[in-house]
Amino acid sequence: MVNGCFSYGKRPILKNVSFTLESRQVLAVIGPNGAGKTTLLKCIMNLLPWQSGCATLDGQNISRIPAKRLWRQIAYVPQLKRAGGSTVREMIVLGRSAYIGLFSQPKEEDYCIAEKIMKKLSLTKLADRPCDMLSGGELQMVMIARALAAEPKIVIIDEPESNLDCHNQLRVLELIREISQTVACVINTHYPEHALRFADKSLLLLYGGEQVYGATDAVITEDNLKRAFNIEAHIGNAVIDGVSHPYIIPISSNCDSYAQI
Repeated sequence: MVNGCFSYGKRPILKNVSFTLESRQVLAVIGPNGAGKTTLLKCIMNLLPWQSGCATLDGQNISRIPAKRLWRQIAYVPQLKRAGGSTVREMIVLGRSAYIGLFSQPKEEDYCIAEKIMKKLSLTKLADRPCDMLSGGELQMVMIARALAAEPKIVIIDEPESNLDCHNQLRVLELIREISQTVACVINTHYPEHALRFADKSLLLLYGGEQVYGATDAVITEDNLKRAFNIEAHIGNAVIDGVSHPYIIPISSNCDSYAQI
């Protein structure tokens, strides 16, 4: 991504946003409400047009990649919403749409790929259950499975842990870390602590039309949290059974350095 700019009317949202994403890497995008996180994801996928700058995939401008070929390389998991009455198996097979002709039916290969992904994500027992009978955590796992069915190079996930309890938030984030061993992931999150723990190499912080991009632990600092989120916070680290677990404790919401959005 090089110098991406986007505005709604005369209101600039993204200004000269630049970052890189390598294979088998998790990039987290954080920032306050209205900072342009979801807009950024849509611009990356060519769902919204950059006004200047561009996103590239393997050196090619994404806006010039035919849609069907693009959606074989990038898969999108939107913010969690209730699904219809399709079964889990049917929902996951929908992830194969870029490989299926407009008036064609899924082939045996498509169902085999869906079965393989369900087994990998421990969803096989839910295969015949209607999606509208799933819990929020189960549905989010199914949506990620649907994205993986496209066999993409990049999975983009918008607020993967929103509206989930703490158990399911952790379950989904652990899944993202697992799948990042084979595909690159971009996640948009409201939780800086989640980004600190699960975005292993790089992070993009958006606020007030500004950006900070770099190594996760270099971007998520107490000063940057103050500037972006208007909070005083303490960042610490707990070592449990020899494993390091970074954490963030919000202390106060009253700061003078808040970036007006």
